[in-house]
Amino acid sequence: MATTQNTVQARGFVAVLQGKAWKIDANGNRLELKVGDEVEAGQKIMTADGARLELALPNGQAVAIEAGRELLIDTVLLGVSPVEKSEATLDSRDSGAAAIARVIAQGGDLSTALEATAAGSGAGGGGEGEGNGFVRILRIEEGTSPEGINRDANANAPAQFGSNTGQVDTTPPVATITLDGNISGDNVLNSAEIARPVPITGVVGGDAKAGDTVTLTVNSNTYTGVVSADKTFSINVPGTDLAADPDRIIEATVITRDTAGNTASSIDSASYTVAGTPSVVVNIVDARLNVADTVSEVTFTFSEAPVGFTAADITAVNGTVTGLTATSNPLVFTATFTANLPLEGTGSVSVTPNSYLNSAGNPGTGSTDTVVIDTAAPVPTITLDANITADDSISPTEAGQSIPVTGVVGGDAKVGDTVTLTVNNKTFTGTVNADKTFSISVPGADLTADSDKVIDASVTTTDASGNTGTSTDTESYVVATPPTPPVSQPPTITTVEPGAPGVSDNNVVEGKSLVFNVALSSPTTKPETFAFSLGGGSASTADYTTPSFSNGVTFNPSTGLITVPAGVGSFAVTLPTVDDTLVEASPESVPLTIGGVSATGGILDNDSPTITTVEPGAPGVSDNNVVEGNSLVFNVALSAPTTKPETFAFSLGGGSASTSDYTTPSFSNGVTFNPSTGLITVPAGVGSFAVTLPTVDDTLVEASPESVPLTIGGVSATGGILDNDSPTITTVEPGAPGVSDNNVNEGLNLVFNVGISGPSASAVSYSLALAGVTATPGSDFNNVLSNASFSNGVTYSSATGLVTVPAGVTGFAVTVPTLTDSVSAEPIETLSLTIGGVTGTGGIIDTTTAPGPTPTLVISGPASVNEAAGTLTYTVTLSNAASGPITVAYNAASGTATAGTDFSAAGTLTFAPGVTSQTFTVAITNDGTFEGSEQFFVNLSAPTGGATIATGTVTTTILDDGTGPGGSDNDTPVLSIANITVAEGASAVFTVSISNPSTSAVVFTPALNSGSATLGTDTAAAGTLEFFNGSAWVAVSGNVTIPAGSTSVQLRLATTDDAIAEANETFTLTATPVSGSTTAAASGTATITDNDALPAFSINDVSVNEAAGTATFTVTRTGATSSASSVDYATASDTATSGADFVAASGTLNFAAGVTTVTITVPVTITNDGTFEGSEQFFVNLSAPVNATISDNQGVGTILDDGTGPGGSDNDTPVLSIANITVAEGASAVFTVSISNPS
Repeated sequence: MATTQNTVQARGFVAVLQGKAWKIDANGNRLELKVGDEVEAGQKIMTADGARLELALPNGQAVAIEAGRELLIDTVLLGVSPVEKSEATLDSRDSGAAAIARVIAQGGDLSTALEATAAGSGAGGGGEGEGNGFVRILRIEEGTSPEGINRDANANAPAQFGSNTGQVDTTPPVATITLDGNISGDNVLNSAEIARPVPITGVVGGDAKAGDTVTLTVNSNTYTGVVSADKTFSINVPGTDLAADPDRIIEATVITRDTAGNTASSIDSASYTVAGTPSVVVNIVDARLNVADTVSEVTFTFSEAPVGFTAADITAVNGTVTGLTATSNPLVFTATFTANLPLEGTGSVSVTPNSYLNSAGNPGTGSTDTVVIDTAAPVPTITLDANITADDSISPTEAGQSIPVTGVVGGDAKVGDTVTLTVNNKTFTGTVNADKTFSISVPGADLTADSDKVIDASVTTTDASGNTGTSTDTESYVVATPPTPPVSQPPTITTVEPGAPGVSDNNVVEGKSLVFNVALSSPTTKPETFAFSLGGGSASTADYTTPSFSNGVTFNPSTGLITVPAGVGSFAVTLPTVDDTLVEASPESVPLTIGGVSATGGILDNDSPTITTVEPGAPGVSDNNVVEGNSLVFNVALSAPTTKPETFAFSLGGGSASTSDYTTPSFSNGVTFNPSTGLITVPAGVGSFAVTLPTVDDTLVEASPESVPLTIGGVSATGGILDNDSPTITTVEPGAPGVSDNNVNEGLNLVFNVGISGPSASAVSYSLALAGVTATPGSDFNNVLSNASFSNGVTYSSATGLVTVPAGVTGFAVTVPTLTDSVSAEPIETLSLTIGGVTGTGGIIDTTTAPGPTPTLVISGPASVNEAAGTLTYTVTLSNAASGPITVAYNAASGTATAGTDFSAAGTLTFAPGVTSQTFTVAITNDGTFEGSEQFFVNLSAPTGGATIATGTVTTTILDDGTGPGGSDNDTPVLSIANITVAEGASAVFTVSISNPSTSAVVFTPALNSGSATLGTDTAAAGTLEFFNGSAWVAVSGNVTIPAGSTSVQLRLATTDDAIAEANETFTLTATPVSGSTTAAASGTATITDNDALPAFSINDVSVNEAAGTATFTVTRTGATSSASSVDYATASDTATSGADFVAASGTLNFAAGVTTVTITVPVTITNDGTFEGSEQFFVNLSAPVNATISDNQGVGTILDDGTGPGGSDNDTPVLSIANITVAEGASAVFTVSISNPS
């Protein structure tokens, strides 16, 4: 709350303080002073070494106290109580200077009031040499007499000095000061604000006025500023001082003085808070994790409620953290830490620094906690000694004793671990000795009684983490029993072995003997009988005969027993086998069992199967032939299934079919063919297979069927390929083929020779037509086909209109009779014969003599014209005048030009007797479609009056490419591409057009080229160009076609919607003609308009001490910064003057692409003069942004010369001083009151 002080209060206050000073009250209590503190009468001020203090008095004066001084404050000094000289008490070091202050305060005459002091004992002139701490007393103007000091315009002395004449103004002004409530928006300093100067603002009122000094005290440091014209003030205070201030209170003081010299001050204070750096403590609740307990709760305890704290901010080592949960306490979160398995080591849980914030936006510190993890169980080992007794046998004597069972442990087992033995379902325990051995006594009776005679031993150990591990071992032993007398046993059969014992010769080829060797456990001591069984395998009794025995062994078939004589330890059984001719599975098994011991021998077959049949098609069916293009299948049968792989000779071909009529055969049932040997191999177990021969469906007319012989294993069969092609008519030639005898004299036969592509296996029919071309059927030739004759057995059916050619015929002749008429001077008249779609034209030569010259007609006209010609004139000329009228018809007929669309004309010309020339016109249509060169024909027909037509046709070409007589019309299409504008991110759709429709397609090659836009960056890749085909967008691959009749086609390419603020960018599409157009290439430009806002420049404000030398401003760019941009800067004067207070600076700041915020230093040279100017300002202005805008175009630079501000401590604030003087008694004492600096 603001307080106001005025001159009627007996208090002064600290206006300026450099270093430390204290005030001491009457009780000796000392309190450190700061700017704005009050002092009262009776208190003493003491300054420290190197300190300086200025005390503002109620009467508007100020007292400066230098370092290491003391000053006693009394009412005389404060200027509110008249005193006698004896009442104003300075301390023992009172001086003439103090007396001067008292005299001035009372308005006395210095020349008389100080005389006694000056003449008294001590150092007469006063000054610091007198030892007092009162150094200077305000300002006394130089060059004035004591009576004229600071008088007003009416020569009245100011109130503080008093006056004997005039009215004195002693009413003090009233000032107020109020600090703004929030120093940083939210009145809480965060870390960002602490790192920079913070403007402290407020407003003054009452009699306070512009230019008054406002002093702020923060962290025992003072910062000053002046009141602005609108009675506000703004003073920058380092955020670090605000943060370091112990009570978080800003004290503000304003001092004002009225015209009479009366002063007033007002004080206000404002509190604030500092948002510190939030912290967190991570606590893994369990101190140790082991196999049985791998999970621990983790708590996260924050100093402030965190903002943005998530599981992603947590890092775990040697484990995982799950289930992050906020608790009811906003400062505490919990989660679960699970250790990795197996692991022996240390796990940790950490919160990443700066990963969360507090409510003020300050990033927090990190924290880590660790836990010992031992999730690997110990691994002990145990080994029982091999022998529990010397012979590892329990004797009857030992069975009555206690037997020590010993062994050793290892691995992680340790001394004192328990070893457990289990014997006879009882347990016996002991502990591990220092040498890792153990010895446990077990009763011999239990060892004897144990059912399996095995000792089970185990050791269990526990590690420091509580993990347990167990190891086991077993050791067997025997119990000694009395020997049993041997019992005599008869020998037994031990082995029955076919072939030599131990040799793989169990099989014999049929026809040889299969020998079984039999061994007994011991030689017989008397005849012994054994059961005998032979057979039961795959070999039948027909495959072998009666067995024989060696060493006197006999067989009784009735009992099925053999008898082995005494003294025999082994014998042989020989079984003769039968060599038959059957093909049998091989080997056939022959089991033999003697005395319960069995063995099996085998009989190997020596017979092979043969090929019995090779049958094309299904066996027994008449399907030996297939139509070409289908597969010819031969079915092959063997005499018996093979018992092993068998090979057979294989031969294919040699018939009427060539190798070009079929391809490579394939085989079923695993049969394979080796071309190098000419053999096929049939696997074991195959009794039949098929040979499949693919045939070729050619276009040749061939004899059918063509034979394909196949021979396998000496057995042959022949298949056939049926041709599916019919011969075609190749030529219809009048007269002899290849001779120019296509015409015959009228009345003779006109012979047409017909050629056929090849003979047919059966009769083939063809269509037949006889027609007149210029010859008249029935008048010039006999057009009744039944009257024509055909050679080589060819016949004609009037019912079907077909001729039938017998099988094997490759050509024939058709004879057509011509007729003789009475018309003379006829031109050659033609007729056509068409057979099977092939036409031949023959001519009839007129042989009638003309009575006289026959008039002939000839037409002439333009060969070519431009489409714009309009009408064309044609001339028909008669070779000689006729005695009677002659007429002839004319008409224009379509060629590539179309009648009725491109032209039109028809009519009849009449030649009167004696007239030999006539003309007519044909109208040409001039359209806008490019058709290229088009032709039409103007024909004469139907002459009368005995005239004939000599030249009856004129061909005229219409040109619409700008050439040709009669005009300059040019409909040649011209390619063009319209320029387009497309929003960034949309597809650029080009329209490629031709100036005129065309009857033929226009083909062009499109190509894309970068401009200011880069293909593949600002657009999709050039390879993704598409065109619209009328129903869908498809990728461009090479050329693009504008179809006939169309005038345009669209192509498109996607553009890239990036985040870069940029100028409009362009790229081009070029179309180069390939066909259908002869114009040059066309280009169109696409302009991409940007949709990103430009970045913005701003500049900060800077305050510096006048001694700083330079001021550094920061220009910041925000927004889209993906491209380069720049901005100009220049300084400008305000209250600080360019050239006097600072040196002008200007230039351009360039920001590289991709930089979102960059600091650019703009140096401004500061002039450090000795004049006190208060706070002066100049500007750094931003202008001319390139690829950006300006959000804050002006930075304010404040130059401070009161000792504050960064960069120096220059202080030009004037300091008052009065020089000590010496004056002769009776003369005037002239004091000089000075200020240290001009202002």
